[in-house]
Amino acid sequence: MAKNRVQQLDGDLPFGDLDYRMPTRRKLAVGEVVEGVVVAIGDSDVFVDVGAKAEGTIDIKEITQDGELQAQIGDKVHVYIVALDPELRLSYSLGRAHLNQQMLEDACEMGIPVDGKVTGVNKGGFDISLGGVRAFCPVSQIDVDFCEDPSVFLDQTLRFRVTKYEQEGRNIVVSRRALLAEEREEAASAIREQLFEGAEFKGTVKSLQPYGAFVDIGGVQGMVHISEICHRRIEHPSEALTVGQTVKVRISKIDRDPKHPDRERIGLSIRALLGDPWDEALAELNEGDAAQGRVVRIQPFGAFVELRPGVDGLIHISELSDRRIRHPSDVVSLGQDVQVTILKIDHQARRLSLSLRTAGATADAADAGDITVGAVVDVVVDQVKPFGLFVQLKGAGRRMRGLIPAEEAADGPQTNLRRAFPEGTELKALITAYDPSTGKIRLSLQGVGEQEQREAYQQFVGDQRRAASDASLGSLGAKLAEALKQKR
Repeated sequence: MAKNRVQQLDGDLPFGDLDYRMPTRRKLAVGEVVEGVVVAIGDSDVFVDVGAKAEGTIDIKEITQDGELQAQIGDKVHVYIVALDPELRLSYSLGRAHLNQQMLEDACEMGIPVDGKVTGVNKGGFDISLGGVRAFCPVSQIDVDFCEDPSVFLDQTLRFRVTKYEQEGRNIVVSRRALLAEEREEAASAIREQLFEGAEFKGTVKSLQPYGAFVDIGGVQGMVHISEICHRRIEHPSEALTVGQTVKVRISKIDRDPKHPDRERIGLSIRALLGDPWDEALAELNEGDAAQGRVVRIQPFGAFVELRPGVDGLIHISELSDRRIRHPSDVVSLGQDVQVTILKIDHQARRLSLSLRTAGATADAADAGDITVGAVVDVVVDQVKPFGLFVQLKGAGRRMRGLIPAEEAADGPQTNLRRAFPEGTELKALITAYDPSTGKIRLSLQGVGEQEQREAYQQFVGDQRRAASDASLGSLGAKLAEALKQKR
């Protein structure tokens, strides 16, 4: 064993440093709590000097958490003696194999943790085997959180604290919750030193309430208000989160609980770490574009439509229909998918003005067979916007509408579109683009003259060709007549 130990130490043990050694002490007893110093760490064991003739060993798994050692050479530890022969074995708790009635009574008096196996579930709790000695653990004491399914603990070996030892061991009650609460408090004390507004942590969702979610960030719980869960509007946290889910949060606020001044209230945000959806949306969306969305709110003055998660726009009641309506619900309903036209984008206020009227041409346009790119059509100005003119194609139905961009309607950027083209003005426009899948039609006023000139020129060329052909046929006919005359 000594040889194996030297290989494990690799010279790390400072044999000449007396500060690492404990003074020789009295005779040790199994179950006793002792203080020791870590003097070496091997591949499978940790060596602790407790003042005996030889160092005791602890299974390295007991001081390893998430793959990292929780103790270093020179650290002082409090451990329990679980065996003296053939070697001194130590542990942070009393194992089931080493337990007896006396040790359980001592564990109850001194608060020593013991290992126990969950052997059964009964009304109100669990049957626990402590090295063959039966104990009872109330269901409320098996975990710090509410136990929804007791069967998940069956056949597990867990660490407990003996809270009651009566009738010479015939009535033993244990609690796992007490130990977990202590461990959580230790972790919470370390976490509290790192708490400040703006700090980021990984946490676990512990519970969901109508107003938000409670998240554990290492022994300390904070609340994520429903408005801070995500960018999109949700009615309940369960639409975005589940209990037990791991999330990344940012501390948004820390203050004292007025009901419990010794406790802090921690406000958390998940949304703050998700980025701003407006930055991406405003880079993709343009005034005059058609867009798909979902109706998420209805108010007397209009309907709000979600175009992207966290990006909503308003369809004013006047933009919902060509006819006069009393309430937006006469036209749309919650959750309905709609196609809208973006009328205005306010980048500073982050607001979108939408229209369902101007997008209504989709159904008719998809079936329109007479829409030809390059054709000059008669149109009537229906709406005037800073970015262009919405026009109705005459003879194509009330809902067949298109857009003439401002740069295609005016001679220069200084032109006042409202003055130059009042609603109801009849014009001739050139169809420059048409998308049957969306029903979007783009037109141009500037291209009308060029198109008419091209058509006039093509007609002129055609007339010239026909005249030349007729002249050629006339000469040929005269020659044939003269030849026939001479032959006779």
